[in-house]
Amino acid sequence: MGSLKYDNQSMDRLLLGMALPIMLKFLIGELYAMVDTYFVGTYLGHGALAALSLSFPMQRLLFALAVLVGVGTSTSLSRNLGRKEYEKASRSIVSGGFLLLCIQIPIAFVTALYPQQIMALFGAQGNTLIGAAGYLRYTAIGSVFLALSTFLSYVLLSLGNTKFAMVSMILGALGNALFDLVFLGVLRMDVASAGLASMMSQTIAGVFILISFLTFLKKREIKLKLHFSMKLFPLLFLGGLAAFVVEVEDSIVMTVLNKLLLSSVGEEGVIILGVVTKLSMFLFITLFGVASAMQPIAAYYYGAKNKKKLKELLHKTLIYSFGFTFVIWLLFQFKAESFVAIFLKDPVYVKKAAKTLRIVLGLFPLTSIYYLGIFYHQAKGDVKRALIESLLRQILILLPLALILSKGLGLGAMGVWIAFPLTDGLASLFAFLGFKSQGLLTVLLRGEKSADKKRLPAQKGLIPVFEAIASYERIEFSKKGMKTIESLAPR
Repeated sequence: MGSLKYDNQSMDRLLLGMALPIMLKFLIGELYAMVDTYFVGTYLGHGALAALSLSFPMQRLLFALAVLVGVGTSTSLSRNLGRKEYEKASRSIVSGGFLLLCIQIPIAFVTALYPQQIMALFGAQGNTLIGAAGYLRYTAIGSVFLALSTFLSYVLLSLGNTKFAMVSMILGALGNALFDLVFLGVLRMDVASAGLASMMSQTIAGVFILISFLTFLKKREIKLKLHFSMKLFPLLFLGGLAAFVVEVEDSIVMTVLNKLLLSSVGEEGVIILGVVTKLSMFLFITLFGVASAMQPIAAYYYGAKNKKKLKELLHKTLIYSFGFTFVIWLLFQFKAESFVAIFLKDPVYVKKAAKTLRIVLGLFPLTSIYYLGIFYHQAKGDVKRALIESLLRQILILLPLALILSKGLGLGAMGVWIAFPLTDGLASLFAFLGFKSQGLLTVLLRGEKSADKKRLPAQKGLIPVFEAIASYERIEFSKKGMKTIESLAPR
């Protein structure tokens, strides 16, 4: 099969060919939480939903650990494959797997052993504490298998295989829905059974992808030597740090906001925030899907010093990310009650949550330019700037604003809700000014040449993973090393 000709592909086809599969992957990933929320809300009511919402930050943290090691390992693996250093590539995989076990298993074990103490720190009380602890205990155990799936998905992606990761996620999501239906709908068990359903489905997905990974290695004669290098640990850690921050800051924000809401309106606020958060993920899926697809392509063009293609890519990315997000945003604004009613049955709660959803997402489409900035600077290899920008929206703006409006000005829950659109507006303004200072504003808005005439410097610190991700490369190894790299165009 022929190689993918990067410079001969239309930008629309190239960008969308990458973005749509990524969106689908994100969507399937979100189904875990969505399914639990739906069945718990349908069969157990509002109190059980509060337990789920309070346990969410810890679940996010456990997942973020797998992303940290998975992204770092994938990055190191891609670098070594690009350099044809196959022994180092093997060592990256093994070292990454060992690092993941050293981090994930102890934290999951402690979480499963002391769930009530941990949930108490997150603000859970009474029956909600008991339900949240029971749910967290099972999901903590399941997080080991979820971490395995996540880690191997990143490794397989770098090796050119996306099929196994996708099938694994589908199996997990379908299994979770089936077990939830049986435990909650048929057997009428408590909220902890939703955690048991997640644990069982994550175990199935983890075992499937492990077997598939070993089969993949055997068929392609990839020989992994079971030895690791502790010297690689800092490299693997730093390589996934930015991705880890993006994931874990949700845990920090949810924890603080849940405590603010508990102190002002009680569990009602926690329930509403949980539902709004689940629905807002659909907007993030479209936005992140396009921006994530842009990053490796931009890295390729930036490394190749192809300024013309890079400018066109930035322009198209903003158009598609804003356009897709805006369409879903319109649906939520006009049909908020219908979407909220999927999770909540009480008409009073539905009305309040719908109003909150409209407020919270008021200016969200503007964040297209904000997230474009983060992914663009990652593509350039400017890790420090990308890391600071990733902290800007939620940690540096949202949390202080929510505290000031809720506590300082005495607005209570409304202060928390108003903080969201204000944050989106400010974060987007900072991103707008940042692009303007770089002379890229006309590039984004009109696709014209930027005012910056400087020659693009060589890419530093970023692994050229474009072929591995965008082309879905198939990599075959002989006993001595890699035999061929056959590039396949995205389906």
